Formats: sequence, structure tokens, C-alpha cells
Amino acid sequence: VLSWAYVLLACSFSAIASSDDRAAGQAGAAFATLYAGFVTTVYFVQLTTVLHRTGSVEILSLVSYQELGSLMFNLDLLGYGFMALSTLFIGLTIATPSKVGWWLKLLLIGHGAFAPICVVLPILNVFGTMPKGEGGSIGVTILTAWCAYFLPIGVLAFIYFRGTQRKFERLQDAIPTG
Repeated sequence: VLSWAYVLLACSFSAIASSDDRAAGQAGAAFATLYAGFVTTVYFVQLTTVLHRTGSVEILSLVSYQELGSLMFNLDLLGYGFMALSTLFIGLTIATPSKVGWWLKLLLIGHGAFAPICVVLPILNVFGTMPKGEGGSIGVTILTAWCAYFLPIGVLAFIYFRGTQRKFERLQDAIPTG
């Protein structure tokens, strides 16, 4: 559900982008959709096929998310690579007349730097070469750091949209009626 909400957030940024930034906003929404598709597939497979053990032993070993470097882990990481591309493009659309906009833009573009990492590390089999069992603590550490990084993005996005709504309301008030 989180990935679907992120698609809506990316579409919202795209919708308020200036005409000069519209293509970047649409690219951000498109990459967000790819992200949601990949991670939804990974989690759906985990909650259906793996949880209920409805496949053969070979299939279950292939689609289980047991270790870093597994098929599902790599597909999940590819999805997060698309999310990073999405935040990069969305960051390009952020107007920066305020400190909120400036920090939000900086954090989103900075998150975009993870896109090549999310693609290159699985291709180089970095996680597949780790000793069995070590990946769990590394994965938890990475996920915790990612959550800590994304928390201020959520707060700043809320403040940014609240300010955009107020500007829109003032614009509406300025339009003569009657």
C-alpha cells in the first residue's frame, strides 16, 4: 500500500509542476509506477505463494525472500532503483523560494543517487557473495537508514503542499466573481 501512496504523491508533484518542469514531473510519476509494480509483485508473491507454500520446493526456493541477493530481493531492489529515479525527477520539479522547498528538493535529488546503486549491486552479485545469515542485519540497517532518510521528505512534502494549497486559495480569492 505504501508504494501505491507514493505513486499518488509523485502524481501530485507532477500535477503542480511548472510548465517548464512538466516532463520531469511526468517522468517521476512514470518511474514511481514502475517502482510500485515491482515491489507490489514482490510482496504479493511473498504473501501468497511463499506464505501458503503453494509452489513446488524449487519454485519456493526461487521466490522466497530469505537472503540478500535472492531473486525477490533483486527485483525489490530494482523497484527501489525506479523509486530513486522517481525522486530524482520529482526533485527537479520543486520550486525553491522557501527553505522547505530547498531542503525537499535537495533530499529528493540526493535520494536519486541511489538509483545506479540499486541496479549495479545486484548485477555485480554483491549481496549474493555474503556469507549466509549476515545479510539480515545488513538489510535491517539499510532499511532503518532509508526510513530515517525518507521521514523528513514526508514531513517536508506535507508542509510544501500545504503552502501550495494556500497560494492556490489566495489566487482563487483574487479572481473576480460575478
